[in-house]
Amino acid sequence: MNDAIVKVPISEIPKSKYTGYLWYCDQHKPIVLLDDPLPEMQDSSSWPFVQEGWLFDPNSQQSIHIFHHDDTQCYLYNLATLRANTDIKIIRRLYYAHPRMSENEQLILQFDEIWSPQVDPLCEGMSVLRPAAMIFTGFYKK
Repeated sequence: MNDAIVKVPISEIPKSKYTGYLWYCDQHKPIVLLDDPLPEMQDSSSWPFVQEGWLFDPNSQQSIHIFHHDDTQCYLYNLATLRANTDIKIIRRLYYAHPRMSENEQLILQFDEIWSPQVDPLCEGMSVLRPAAMIFTGFYKK
């Protein structure tokens, strides 16, 4: 599973069309992307920086999580690789987005919750499923 989750610098996010959002530190609401090109982004040394972001490219099956905690962190998830792994369990989760994300309709965020087997010494050394990642997979369409 390690090759499916990679930490990347924000400058190395692949140029593509994304669905998701970028919430800048100086804004009251995020920029919502609906199959739009990636806007220009800077790392946390520049102002304003991305405080939080989830992006999904359905063509490459890549999801990107950006967050700021003392510095900008950026993780790229390869969903095709994860879905090919038969050892993990994937559960689809839906969450209502913050009301500021859309003025017209309530957006619903769609995530894949990844559960990975890990040996548990409290279960006689058997493998048990433990939460490994929450990966954004776009906005839910009713």
